[in-house]
Amino acid sequence: MIDIRNVRYFLVLAEELHFGRAAERLHISQPPLSFAIQQLESHLGTRLFERTTRSVTLTPSGAEFLVEARRLMVQLKRCENFRTSGDDGVRARLQFGFTSSMLAFGLKELVDAFEVQQPQVRVELVETPVDVQLREIHDHRLHAGFCPSLTPIDRYAHRLIAEESYACCLPAQHALAGERRLALAQLREERFIAFARDPQHQGTDQTIRLCAEAGFHPLVRYYVRSWLSAITLVGRGFGICLVPRGMAALAMPGVRMVDIEANATVKTYFIWRDDWPVPALRSFVQFLDAGHALDTPLSA
Repeated sequence: MIDIRNVRYFLVLAEELHFGRAAERLHISQPPLSFAIQQLESHLGTRLFERTTRSVTLTPSGAEFLVEARRLMVQLKRCENFRTSGDDGVRARLQFGFTSSMLAFGLKELVDAFEVQQPQVRVELVETPVDVQLREIHDHRLHAGFCPSLTPIDRYAHRLIAEESYACCLPAQHALAGERRLALAQLREERFIAFARDPQHQGTDQTIRLCAEAGFHPLVRYYVRSWLSAITLVGRGFGICLVPRGMAALAMPGVRMVDIEANATVKTYFIWRDDWPVPALRSFVQFLDAGHALDTPLSA
């Protein structure tokens, strides 16, 4: 019988075509990956990859097996999500990725409303950075995700479900914390906290662009992976940060949110693979298409 783990390893290597990168994605070293591929090839009685010192490519048999392996993973996920009717009547479970900013925007209420409408479905939420969400969705490990992004993620089916303006998060004792509205030029001398470079999130690029339009380059001293981390650092006096305006709903101690004069918004998309035939996922998309959205200042 084929080891499903070896099939998963094969799929990642088929996408990366590089043992080092594939091993890194799988969080293993290269020798176990090589051994798993050898085991799979031995079981199938054919070579799946051509290996040279310079490249890794799929053989014709490997390309054919790739199609079947992807089908297998889809079917396996459907089996994992299948539940016979029990005391709670749940027949399907969906796993959605989300980022910390979603906590301020009625994510729980959105999911609760869907589960009231579809009592046979349970939604499980997994906090996941945007780049990891995309990988997990691609690999069929998450059904979908809530991703803040400045542009649509074109590789995936998506719906825009929220849009909001930016605010400046300041320490509560900051001289500007009592202002009702700030011009970005007033922040010229401040130390900024920004997102670690993420090609999908683009938070750092947005901060730099907005400040450049105000006539200065921000002094970025600290990089984070979530809005909650950024706000926590602000509260500890590390600097200031441009964040989605709705984060004020979290009412975190030690910080103040002040509106800024900037023509920019941050968008949130629900994204999924349109080629994954999961009825419960289709039901959630239809639920969104019926007009349900996150509760943000510009979507409410």
